[in-house]
Amino acid sequence: MNYDPDAAGQNAMRRSIELLLAKNLRVRILKLPGGLDPDDFVRKEGGEIYGRLLAAAPYFWQYLMSEAKQRLDLDQPGMKAEAVRDVLEQVAKINDRVEQLEVARSIAEGFKLPENLVLERLNLQGRRPDLKPVMRTLVPQQVRRLTDAERQLLQALLHSEELVRPVLQPLMVQEFWREAWSWPVLEKLIQGGGSMESALEGVEDMALAGEIRAAALESGQALTLEHVFASVQKLFDAHLSRKKEAIQEELKQCGSGAAPVELLKRLQDIQSERNRVANSLKTRV
Repeated sequence: MNYDPDAAGQNAMRRSIELLLAKNLRVRILKLPGGLDPDDFVRKEGGEIYGRLLAAAPYFWQYLMSEAKQRLDLDQPGMKAEAVRDVLEQVAKINDRVEQLEVARSIAEGFKLPENLVLERLNLQGRRPDLKPVMRTLVPQQVRRLTDAERQLLQALLHSEELVRPVLQPLMVQEFWREAWSWPVLEKLIQGGGSMESALEGVEDMALAGEIRAAALESGQALTLEHVFASVQKLFDAHLSRKKEAIQEELKQCGSGAAPVELLKRLQDIQSERNRVANSLKTRV
């Protein structure tokens, strides 16, 4: 859905969510930058850009969470409670209980709330099979996030593709890219452009796909080539830091004896490589 940004349009959007969910449809919502309605945006920016934004539109609950975070101060308990009520009121209308459960877990994570609290609000708790309980030690799962550098590169490629893609293509041969979580998507965008959804084809990591869609939705300052190269430098520095830590672990194993010359040389090479790439990026800006 892509309604007008005024109050009437937003109210109509919320009513439509309920109607569409009642038909077991999955709903995505697009909010256009600049506060434009769809007609004005297409006239100004063209159908191709509109199509790309439409393809990257977030699911309704992701949109509602993002809107609540912009509208309300979530550091205030009362406002945070209001935001959660607003989102869960719509999520409660999802008919498929499995889908509703997975959405509820994502909402708990997004609002930094105990999962059982959100499940309780939706009456999703307490559905246990009639089996003898088994005592297990649960290992907390680490929630993976895109780095700021990855997020900026994705946003730059989405919104300024013609400017960014040609300057990133010569850097693709560098091995550090492959350590980035979002590399499968970044690679497609740098090579051939296209929409975010087409770049996500074949990506089986749903957590990664969700992070990328959320990044595409965010609106912030206009990204320049300086921002792009700074993000590339951060990814490269993280790669070199990992290499340096591995060498330092090897040095620890040498104990009090003399450090092998080969390891010391590798440390020097890392610093030289960092300086070389940093200078190369400066010349491109």
